[in-house]
Amino acid sequence: MKKKPFIIGIDVSKATLDVYIYQLEKHFVVSNNPKGYAQMLEMIIIACNCKTKDLFFCFENTGRYSKPLCALFSSDGIAFLMSPALDIKKSIGMVRGKNDKIDSKRIATYAYEKYDKLKSTTLPNNNILQIKSLLSLREKLVRQKTACKNGICDLIDCFKDGENQLIIDIQKRLINNLNIEIEIIEKKILFFDIASNKLVLEGNHKVDPINQSYPVLSDSLPTEIYLKFEKKMELLEEDVLFKISEIKYVPNEVDEERFLFIMSDGNYVYLTLYTFDKVNKYNVIIESLEKKRGILYLDSGNYFKVLD
Repeated sequence: MKKKPFIIGIDVSKATLDVYIYQLEKHFVVSNNPKGYAQMLEMIIIACNCKTKDLFFCFENTGRYSKPLCALFSSDGIAFLMSPALDIKKSIGMVRGKNDKIDSKRIATYAYEKYDKLKSTTLPNNNILQIKSLLSLREKLVRQKTACKNGICDLIDCFKDGENQLIIDIQKRLINNLNIEIEIIEKKILFFDIASNKLVLEGNHKVDPINQSYPVLSDSLPTEIYLKFEKKMELLEEDVLFKISEIKYVPNEVDEERFLFIMSDGNYVYLTLYTFDKVNKYNVIIESLEKKRGILYLDSGNYFKVLD
């Protein structure tokens, strides 16, 4: 049995981190930003009278709000588990209501009780660098947006109505474009919807398209199927997601929730909403087939038809 380090559960939200040290039954709150991270580590090390190698952190994967923590812990060599929220909920049971202090304790309890079976999260070096680069880029874009807003205020204060309206309009367009870019950094791109001419992001957010490569949904879907499809797309891993060139809706007499993925490497993948998660193994499957070109049927059974 592994010797347990100090177990720390973190409930991550947009503005704050609720932190709970299991062995000390100690709870505190810090800001969800670099200053707060430094404060958190200092408080834990002092309270536990230990080094960072004696710590194990656990928190739910909350997307953009937990990304900075991943980068911090990975860079500093601190052991942590970024767990799917469903794993923790299944372990401790569904609980009504939302209480950040109690949630951080539940997460810590989950990590303590399951510690011997848990594996630390390990991010590849390129993922760490990507997260850091995206966070840095976001800060720059936010500063640019603030500068544009201040520029508009200065023009309004210094000139009469109608004067310099061209400059004001350009600044407003820049702000709108910066808002789009910031939202794209914060949320994962899922696909481009031709029917609405919008780029669809996770969390049912839609923005105007930008000059990037992304999967294109080329068919209109029934509303109920579209909503399910969007949720399923959120579960795709990015190394698979951006190998999808086009998505076609191809229902048949067996399944009305059937799709065809046209991949950028020349392969075709049939799947249904029920079998959607199987496509996350696409790279492994193609590698095992010695990168042959063909049709991968994941909709009924799992087989590959080689194309001449």
